[in-house]
Amino acid sequence: MKTDEHLVEYHNPKELTDLLSLSLPEKGEGLESAFSCIEQTLAYSVRTGHPYFFNQLFNSVDPAALVGEWVTSAMNASIYTFETAPVFTLMEMLIVKESHRLFGLPLDGDGIFTPGSSIGILMAVIMARNIQFPQTRIEGMRAAPPLVIFVSEDSHYAFTKAAIGTGLGLNACRKVKVDKFGRMSVEALEIAIAEAREKGEVPLMIGATCGTTVYGAIDPLDEIADVAAKHKIWYHVDAAFAGSFCVSDKLRPRLKGIERADSLNWNLHKALGIPLQSSLLLCREAGVLQRSNSTAAAYLFHSNDETAYDVGQKTIQCGRHVDCLKVYLSWKSNGRLGLAESLEGSVAFVQEFYQACLADPAFLLVTDPPESFNCCFYVIPTQLQGVKEEDRDPAFFQALGKATIALREAIRRDGTLFMNYQPQRGSEPFFRLTMHNFLLKSEHVHEIIGIIKAKVAELYPAQV
Repeated sequence: MKTDEHLVEYHNPKELTDLLSLSLPEKGEGLESAFSCIEQTLAYSVRTGHPYFFNQLFNSVDPAALVGEWVTSAMNASIYTFETAPVFTLMEMLIVKESHRLFGLPLDGDGIFTPGSSIGILMAVIMARNIQFPQTRIEGMRAAPPLVIFVSEDSHYAFTKAAIGTGLGLNACRKVKVDKFGRMSVEALEIAIAEAREKGEVPLMIGATCGTTVYGAIDPLDEIADVAAKHKIWYHVDAAFAGSFCVSDKLRPRLKGIERADSLNWNLHKALGIPLQSSLLLCREAGVLQRSNSTAAAYLFHSNDETAYDVGQKTIQCGRHVDCLKVYLSWKSNGRLGLAESLEGSVAFVQEFYQACLADPAFLLVTDPPESFNCCFYVIPTQLQGVKEEDRDPAFFQALGKATIALREAIRRDGTLFMNYQPQRGSEPFFRLTMHNFLLKSEHVHEIIGIIKAKVAELYPAQV
């Protein structure tokens, strides 16, 4: 897709409602009506495969993986027993094993595809509870002491939802302070654990983050593993985002310590071009998922020589979408080295964009050099670009926050560039570009900056 093509033909909700004339008729209108609807849907939807779609943590799709998704839907298989999905079962088990190898986890460990990392984190909390307090499988939270989990204040909200969903409660998810780079403070973690124990609470899990949603920061995984081992606490790593570094020999050292995790979640759809959704939950110990989740379902699971291959026993789901084929075909097509090359190119692009912002007085960077794929910055309106650093008071940043929202909305409605903004820990909203699109090239850096600066000049013209 060319960069001069728009990402969307924008219409407000009222205009779009009138244009689409959506309806669900009593009498069928035939297959041709479906094709007409598809054309209309494509015409007015966001082109997430565009090189300049930076709004979320996913974007372009690998062609081989896309073919896998088409075939999967055409076959309409459900992967819970070997007898209903024999090839897919073996394929999923192979990918799980190879993923263990890449992360440095034991090759005989456990794992399964999940609908997304939010479900993976929920399952990890359930598993940590059920394995460490087995009676909770039978009696629920009545059989457990007051349990708490520890995550960084920049962690994904999936941990909070998991605390609610498992019955631990919202307040059981303790937010640990981060350093200026957005990484969990190990010292603050130790203090939080001690304070919880003084209250009679029992630490259930430490959840480290490998690629935070906003800054893309990587927690000190090895040091947190030391804390978890010292206190005998389940260690989970949310590697949904930067976990893809595992495929690259060059980038994998940034994940040092992840191999010590009791469990981790990894979204292959975030940086490897796999269609949504494709997410793994990996576990160090063999059999823990089945011990946590299996129940008798004689109409589905039968005792025979295929029982060990009935992966549906490992999950809280019953029917499961097949997510392994698209991963397998992409891996087969590109090879691990090809996937690694793509990732390394994305990381190099982010660094180049960061350096370009650093050199341009119209940009004010929020963080130091990115650890993964995110670059966070303010764009300074024309009239404020001469303000010295020592004179940048709260009013200055309030003006930047307002400009962030105004610029983002104007650019989004133009359809030239999709990027998101985020206030963080009391700051004014700033831009966050997530750049792991394998279509991006070095020359795009200045094009993107040019689009932003042109809109700044339009909305905030220089005073004559």
